[in-house]
Parts: sequence; C-alpha cells; structure tokens
Amino acid sequence: MFRRLFCLLMFMCLTAFCPQALASEYDEVFVIVHTNDVHGYIDIEPYVKALADDMKARYGEKNVLTVSAGDVFAGGNAVAHLYKGETIPPIMEAAGYDILVPGNNDIIPGRDQLLSLAGMFGHTKVLCANMFDLSSPDRMVFDGTMITETEGGVKIGLFGLTTKLALLEKEFAITDTISGARSAVSSLQDAGCAVIVGVGHTGWNDDLVTPSANDVTSAEVVRAVPGIDVFVDAHSHSVINEGRGWICPETGTLVNQASCKGACAGVITIYIRDGAAVEKTAELLTLEELKARYMPDPGVLALVNAAWDRLAGDMGEKYALTPYYLNGLRTAESVDGRSVRTDETNLGDLVADFLRDYSAADVAMVPGVLIRGSIDAGDIYTLNLYDVFALGCPLYVYEMSGEDLLLEMASSLSELPYESPVFRQISGASFGYLPAYTLSEDGDKVFTIIDPMVGGEKLDPKKIYTVAIGEILETPEGMEPLMTTMEEAAAAMGDYLETGEAVFLPDVVLPAGRITPMEAIPEGALVYQVELDSGE
Repeated sequence: MFRRLFCLLMFMCLTAFCPQALASEYDEVFVIVHTNDVHGYIDIEPYVKALADDMKARYGEKNVLTVSAGDVFAGGNAVAHLYKGETIPPIMEAAGYDILVPGNNDIIPGRDQLLSLAGMFGHTKVLCANMFDLSSPDRMVFDGTMITETEGGVKIGLFGLTTKLALLEKEFAITDTISGARSAVSSLQDAGCAVIVGVGHTGWNDDLVTPSANDVTSAEVVRAVPGIDVFVDAHSHSVINEGRGWICPETGTLVNQASCKGACAGVITIYIRDGAAVEKTAELLTLEELKARYMPDPGVLALVNAAWDRLAGDMGEKYALTPYYLNGLRTAESVDGRSVRTDETNLGDLVADFLRDYSAADVAMVPGVLIRGSIDAGDIYTLNLYDVFALGCPLYVYEMSGEDLLLEMASSLSELPYESPVFRQISGASFGYLPAYTLSEDGDKVFTIIDPMVGGEKLDPKKIYTVAIGEILETPEGMEPLMTTMEEAAAAMGDYLETGEAVFLPDVVLPAGRITPMEAIPEGALVYQVELDSGE
C-alpha cells in the first residue's frame, strides 16, 4: 500500500552476515536483533523470530536479545492504529521481543491505552528511563533499565529512552534525554554490568547535526554519555552507513537503526573477551533477504495473517479512483529523496485541497507530519484515508493579514532541508523561495519569499484572508477545531472525493508548483524578505 526504500546493503554470502570466523577469537558473542518504526507493517515479524532463533542456535539462548526501538502501535498502517494498537502485543510476544521502548507515535491511542497495551505483554519488557508520570514526577512510568547475563555469566545492562516531543509531553513528563541516559548508565555500571546497550527512540541525521524540531539525536546522546557500548536507534527511519552503523569517535559507541515499516531487521554483534566488549559490528537484512534465507515462524505468521484478514474486512466505503500513486512518503522511504515533510507532493496537494474545500477558507495549510501514509493508484477506500489521517487532523480557521500569511509561509521553510513538523502543504496559494536563508543583525532567520499568490492574485500584505491550518504541536487557546479525529477526517475527505471535484496529479517534483525552490530571483518578481524571530 506504499512505496518503500528498502535497505541498500546486500550480503554476498551467509558467512559475511554471521561472523563465525571471528567468533573463535573471542570468549562469547552477544547478538541484538532489532527493528524500529514498524508502524503496523507486520509482515517482517515472522522472519524476525526466525532470525533470532537462528542466532540463538548459534550462540545460545541467553546470548541473543530481540529489541524494538518503538513506534509499533500507531502512525502508519491501519492494522495497528485502527484497532488502537491491540493487534500488536500478541504478535510481538510471539515474535520473541525482549524489549520495547515507546516511541512518540505510540501515544496516539491515548495515555491509558498505551499503558493498557504495555500491560498486554508477558515476556516483552517496556523500558524508558526518561518517561515519568505527570502527577508524580519522581515516578517512572516504566522501568528504565534491565539486566541480563550471557551464557558465560557476563552482565549486560540495557536502558531505554524516548524523544521529547509534544505528543508525548502532553501525557507524560519526558525528562532531558542525555540526563536520562547518564543516570541509567551510571546505575548499570554500579550494578556491575560489563556491557551496556541503549535503546532509544531518538533519531539520526547523516551530518550528525540535530535539527531544532527534534530533541537530541542518538549521536548527541552517545557523544555526551561515555560507557555505552551499543545504541539501537529509531524515530528518523534511517539507514546509517548503508546499514553498517556509525562508531562514535569520542566514545566508541556503535549506533545503528533499521529503516522503518518492516523494510529491514538489524543485527548488532558484540564480541566479548575477558568479560568486556572488545568489538562491535552491525548489519541489516531486508525483508526480501530474510524471506530468501528463512522460513517464517508459523505461529507468528498465523497471527500476522489473522490481523491482515481482520483489516480486509474493514476496508469501508469506496470513494474514488486515482490514476496516480499519491505520495505521502518520508525521505528515508523515498526513492528520489522527496518527502511530504520537505517538499510539495501530489498527496499533500490533494489533502490541502480537501481541507480548503471543507473549511471554505481562502487558503489551507496542512503539516506534512499529519499525512501518515501514501495511496496506491486505484480505488480509494475508507481504510486508505485512515492510513493518511492516522494522527487525526485537528483543523482550525484563522483570520490573518497577508503579512501574517507571509510569516506562515516562511515558518513552513524554517527547518529545511531537515524534515520537521512545521513544513506545510498548501492549497489556495503558492510561492517561490530561495532555499538559503540569511541572518538578521539579531541572528534571526530571514527568508526570501518570491511571487506569493492567493486565489490566483498577488498576495496583498494588508488584506485579511481566512486560513485553515491543521495543527499538530499545540491547540489554539479558546478555539474549537472544525474536525479532530481520524474518523472525522476520513469521512469528510471521502465525501469530498465523491463529489468528483478532487484533482489527482501525477507523482512528480512540484506537481502543482505551489511551493517552489528557486536558484535565483526571476527578473521582475515580487519579493518579500520575511524575518522569523525565535518565537515564530
């Protein structure tokens, strides 16, 4: 139901993946099988179990752990979020997961539901060292750490972290990520752990720079906190160094992540000699490679098939037919690097058009982060719209001057080229921009907005426009939304599609030319220099 950029790493042979030749040089080998950001794309789980079982047969039951770094209950395929995550714990239990760290999307079913889902696990342990109860800030919601031992008696300490984002912070007290890691590592060292593994829903950037829309990246954590041997990452849907991971030069920590949406499973191998980790390696296996190598675990496969069968019975109403693939991808999933959180896409245009029609506003803007799934060419059902609006779509209508609308346009660009919650798709308006911003004397970002148009006419800074905006980070005080939930948004967009007024555009760069990066300012263009202060 979507396109995926599978991990690029290919393995020449089985011995290239399983380091038996090296194992004899060490006392023990400890293996971590890991996934992250599966988001309901559960087809990988029978193979995760098969992979882990193979590793256990090679190195011993105690020397293999299966770990999820979060975002399993919502935020992607409706097989998870339509049922408020309840299909997922039985599958993860059967697949043998030892640890789950909650991700930011795992709060979507609600605080009480997240706690209920965690309570459905038997063997799987939920870890998070920086998540506390809002009413009792000294009380951790879940255990922060866990200790296990290898077959040879070496203590392995593990801890979990999640990111400080608004969705989670509405329901829990999320403390500083680095402080949480530092405290967890110290306690595990005091307990005599010789090897320490962090599992964090934190995020990665290839240039090792943290965008302001995130808390801190995994690179920031491991640079600041010595003593972590391995860090299993998540949140950014990344493939790091073609799946081989990154070794922090300051601390020697190995960081790796396994893409997203069931595209890959990761294997981190820790070589232990004289009771300490002396070498670490990381690899990824694509779902296709797993299928070629292993038979799916029959028990997990039966649960996965039952979940898909249940979903097939809940497709809902058929609303329209799209001749084109409608692109709601993130950068890491995209073949050409375009992202609904950084670029205009055809699905972004369609959703923004629907919101403008629904609100009767002059302009509609929708954050790319609210568009949670793509739609394949063909019939569009209720279920497809559930995937798109998995977070719901809280929609508010404002009256604002053209000058304020320019600020909204510039704000949408403020974190580029990084993905962020502030980038918005747009309808009823268009503008060009220079990708490079300048800095004011006060150090604020100044963006060049070129030929802004509203309703086919040049934007008037003094005119008052009605602007419908999908909000994700905060709720405007004293305002009631036109819609909020996934079900409301899907039903309303279904009605819009049935009118036959929707315009389906091909999946190309700049499908409608609404948000256009430019290399230079065209001659005769109308140009605005828009300054964003730290509060914008």
